[in-house]
Amino acid sequence: MTSEKTETRPIYKIKKVEGYYRYTDIWWKWPESLPEEERWQAIKCFFAHDALVHPEHPFNPGQEGAELFIGVLKTGESRLLFSSKQVEYARYWIYAMGLTKDPLPLPCSDVLILPNELKHVGRMFYKTGSDLRGALKDLEKLNKKVTKGGMDSSLANRRVIFENTRALWAEKKGAWLAIDIESYEYEHTTLTEFGWSLQRWENGEPVHEDGHLCVKEDWRLRNRKYVPDAREKYDFGASQILSRVDFRAKIRSLIDSLHQYGAVYLVFHDVASDIQYLTEGKYQINANLPNMSPILPDKCKDGLYCVDTCDLWGALEGIPQDKRKLERICQELGLHPKNMHNAGNDAYFTLAALRTMAEGPPLDAQRQARFPDRIKDLTVVERNEDEDVLDDLELPMMKNVVAVGENTSISRTP
Repeated sequence: MTSEKTETRPIYKIKKVEGYYRYTDIWWKWPESLPEEERWQAIKCFFAHDALVHPEHPFNPGQEGAELFIGVLKTGESRLLFSSKQVEYARYWIYAMGLTKDPLPLPCSDVLILPNELKHVGRMFYKTGSDLRGALKDLEKLNKKVTKGGMDSSLANRRVIFENTRALWAEKKGAWLAIDIESYEYEHTTLTEFGWSLQRWENGEPVHEDGHLCVKEDWRLRNRKYVPDAREKYDFGASQILSRVDFRAKIRSLIDSLHQYGAVYLVFHDVASDIQYLTEGKYQINANLPNMSPILPDKCKDGLYCVDTCDLWGALEGIPQDKRKLERICQELGLHPKNMHNAGNDAYFTLAALRTMAEGPPLDAQRQARFPDRIKDLTVVERNEDEDVLDDLELPMMKNVVAVGENTSISRTP
């Protein structure tokens, strides 16, 4: 009796691709790709403005309102988004409720936006259908500002951010908190320093606060190979050395304390890594950043916003997407930075750079004053805006789809 040789076949693991879909693609393009009325009607009913915020909607059972996302593309334009997880769950729910005979196909892969295609993305909560419609209109108006004048849209977006920052700063309302976080260069989940610089106003007068925190258990871990070690060179007060638990709690408490001021602007230099440190579970800070928007309003409104000094400097220098080092920007602005890569010093100079640009003249006049011969032909030509097309949307109602340490301090003289 001969034994047959069984062939061993390799096992391939397929990585699931996650990302985002534009609200408009889910509302228009996905239904249009389905010829059967039964299918596209179910999608329209599920994703209608008033349906999404209904307390019986499966995205938020028992709770009025809907969580979506706002993403800023690398072109500078902003989009209202659903996550791919939300869309996949919608497919499952529509089929499970018997609203279609067969499972719906996914939207075309061409309309899936991958996380690395977005400059920023933030969660947003909308309580009413009117709030959601208003958000779509606001984004449409903002994108018109970004794309007008024939300028590179990413640069135009930076110009909008610059002028909105100037306008908001001039109102002397809310709180502006610059943040910098340092991690160990050989293990970036090990956070070693946190620095902040805060400005708010009382009776029109500025109130400042600066600080620098270090982790006691990781005091011996020093950066030297890729960035200099400046941990003991904080120049604006006393460095607090805290246990890991107290370090994380202090950061959360600081951010939470600012909500009393209404509008809160978190200021970063190159926002991506610091946001990850604050929010992703592996870093264990778990800061509460509800509805943090990467899009600045043109007038002060209660809420949480993020500002990137890379964008402000990019607008001033006329560069669409490139980023400059904080130290170089501060030197160009005449701020005389020193002992950089100390989280407290970096936070101080991040806010100082924003303050210097925000308190200066309008963008084009400020550029001309700072470096008249370096950059030319960057003014935007105004164009008339078209009327909003969203006013004519016909929206189905939800009724068609209903489903049942001990602290130590070291000080340094400035």
